[in-house]
Amino acid sequence: MTLPDWLATALKNHRDTYAPVWRGFLSDHLPMTAMALWHQGNSRPAIEAWMQTYQSQLVRLDSADDSTFEEAMGNPDKYAFLLRYFDEEIARRGVNQTLQAYLPKLVSGWVADAFHPLIRLGYGRRFDFAPEISAGLAYMAIKGPESSLLEISDDAIAGEITWPVSQPLEGRTFDERARYYLRTSKPNVRIPDEPLLAYARASLDVLNATHNFFALHLVTATHAFMFATQGVEGISPAILATGLIAGYVTAGAPPFEPGVAPTVFHTDFEHDIKLAFAVQDLAERTGDEGFAAAARVYSSELPAVDGA
Repeated sequence: MTLPDWLATALKNHRDTYAPVWRGFLSDHLPMTAMALWHQGNSRPAIEAWMQTYQSQLVRLDSADDSTFEEAMGNPDKYAFLLRYFDEEIARRGVNQTLQAYLPKLVSGWVADAFHPLIRLGYGRRFDFAPEISAGLAYMAIKGPESSLLEISDDAIAGEITWPVSQPLEGRTFDERARYYLRTSKPNVRIPDEPLLAYARASLDVLNATHNFFALHLVTATHAFMFATQGVEGISPAILATGLIAGYVTAGAPPFEPGVAPTVFHTDFEHDIKLAFAVQDLAERTGDEGFAAAARVYSSELPAVDGA
């Protein structure tokens, strides 16, 4: 689905103006929310007004300096350089070859910042918008890979999904706690048939039963993972499974019973919009009644855009 020119221009200008994180650890949700709002049929004036309000809290991006990809990886100060770098790579190679060249190197870090770098990339692919594909890759690159996730995923075996129990984690932010979990634990990761769909359903089960804020991210992250990795070779479903398990434990491993029907709940404007979009998109693409039921509920009482 191609974005209208006015939104594409606004998002490109936004990307080139603002850092991907503000207040030190909060991700910029504007690009994904704006695309979802447009897809949901909201008007240009309403979306533009919301964007202007949201931008007032963000941090402006520093100018790009010279570097190399290897030097920039894992360095938050190199985001502007990496935007330019991936723009040039996509112009030279095309989107598919660029993703094939870089995403397998970066995807082990996909849990970072509550999955938002990967979610940003997934939206870029979902809406076929190269500037946001560059942004997602650049954001993933400044977070860097996570070798411990690869080590855990290498031991995954076939079987039905199991969720670990709660355990104490060190760290102040989601990122710190997730990293601690991955580096100190050895969860049993199981890969069922049709793993992406199975884990999407399982993540929705967690959310429906718990209304846990970070469980919401398991759903939106799985949706984005499907798009971000589509057609990219060398990315095992165990990467998805291990990341979701880490996210679940970092969210507190809330106990739940599967099969609970969805009921209305609210977090904040951006996450409400993105959740509604993700489950609706999953329903349309899979034909799964569970996602369709969630879409009906989670889209039923969305806040007005002009009231964001």
